[in-house]
Amino acid sequence: MHTCHNDIAELAIDIGEALLINGGEIHRVEDTISRICKSKGAVKTDAFCIIKAIVVTVKFEDGTVFTSSRRIHTTSSNYKRIERLNSLSRELCSGSISVEDARKKLKRIKEGFKCPLQKLIIGYILFAFSCAMFFGGTFFDALMTIPCALFMTAYTLVVGKLGINKTVYNFIASFLCGVIIMTLPLLGAQINAGHVITGSLMLLIPGIALSNSIEDLLMGDTTSGILNICESVLAACAIAAGYALAIKVFGVSDILGVPTEYTWYALLILSLLSAFSYAMVGNASTTLFLCISIGGALSYAIYHFTFLFTANEFGSIFIASALTTLYSRICAIKLKCPTPIFSTPSLIPLAPGNVLYLTIYHALRSDWNNMQFYFLKTLLIASGIALGLMAVMFLWDLISNLIGSAKAVKNKEQNT
Repeated sequence: MHTCHNDIAELAIDIGEALLINGGEIHRVEDTISRICKSKGAVKTDAFCIIKAIVVTVKFEDGTVFTSSRRIHTTSSNYKRIERLNSLSRELCSGSISVEDARKKLKRIKEGFKCPLQKLIIGYILFAFSCAMFFGGTFFDALMTIPCALFMTAYTLVVGKLGINKTVYNFIASFLCGVIIMTLPLLGAQINAGHVITGSLMLLIPGIALSNSIEDLLMGDTTSGILNICESVLAACAIAAGYALAIKVFGVSDILGVPTEYTWYALLILSLLSAFSYAMVGNASTTLFLCISIGGALSYAIYHFTFLFTANEFGSIFIASALTTLYSRICAIKLKCPTPIFSTPSLIPLAPGNVLYLTIYHALRSDWNNMQFYFLKTLLIASGIALGLMAVMFLWDLISNLIGSAKAVKNKEQNT
C-alpha cells in the first residue's frame, strides 16, 4: 500500500511539473496536484509551487506521509501539452484511467506534441508582422520584421534547448534582432526602424507574464508573484539593454518614426491576426484557433469602444481584460480546455509592447521625464490586465461556490 501511495503522489507531481514546464499557471499546478491526490485517497495535500520549484507533502488515510520536491530549470509555452495534461488529470480524478496507464500517457505527452517547424515559422512571421502594423508601422515596416522572425525561430530551436539563463538568453536575442534591424537601412531598405523594433520586440516581450505575475500577487500567491515580477522585470531590462546596445553600436540617434494611423477595423483585423499567430507559436490545437482569434479581436474591440466613450485608459484595459477573460472561461468550459489557452493569446493586443519600447527609446535619449511616464504607463497597463483577470476569476469562483452550496442545501432538504 505504501508503494501504491508513493506511485500516486509521484504521478501527481510529475503531471504538475509537466504543466509548469509547458507554461501552466502556478495555481493550476497546485490545484491539479491536490485534486489528483485527493481523488486517490489523500486526506491532506500541501502543494507549494513557484516558478522554479515544486514542494509537495501528501498524507493518506492510513497515516502514510509522502514528501517530494522538484527543481524546474527551463519553461516554455506549449498549449497542446497543457491541454492534454489537463485532460489526463481529469481522467485520473474520475477514475477512468489507471495509474499505470496514466504514467504511460504522461510519457507520450512529454515526448510528443512538439510545435512543427513550419507552424513555428509562420507563427513568428505573422506575429511580428501584425504587431509592427498594430503599433503604427507601415506595411513595408511590417515586412522588414520577417528577418527577425526567421532569426527568432532558429534562435529558439537552437539556443532555447541549451537551458541558459533567461536574462542572458533575452539579451543576446534582442541584441542580434537589433543588429539585423539596424543593418537593413545600410542595405538600402527605407524603414522606420522604431516600428520594426516594436514588432520584433513583441517576440520577446514579457508583457503577459508581467500581468500574470501581478495577478498571482493579488490572488495571494505572494512569493510566486514577487519572483515572477522580478523575472519579468529582469527580462524586460535584458531586452531593453540588448536593443540599446545594438542602437548604440550603429550610432543611431533618432529612430522613433511617425506612426501610421489605421482605422479601428484594420486594427481589429490585426488584433485577430496577432492572437492567432501567438497561438501558433504556443502550439495550440488547430481546432481552437477560431475561438482564440475571435478573443483577440474581442479584446481590442472592447478596449477601443470603451476608451472612445470614457477616455480612461486604465478603465478601458480593465473592462477589456475582464470581458475577454469571461469569454475565455466560457470557451474553456465548452471545449474542456484550460482558460489560459484562450485568455493569454486573446489579451496580446492589450499587452504593453509599444510603451515598453518608448520607455527604452526615451531612456537612450536621457529623457527621464518621458521615460518615467512610459514606464508607469507600462505598469498601469499590466495592472489593468491583471485586475481584469483576477476580478473575473474571483466572481466566477464566488458564484460557483454559492451555486454549489445552494444545491447541497437543497439536496439535504430533499433527503430529509
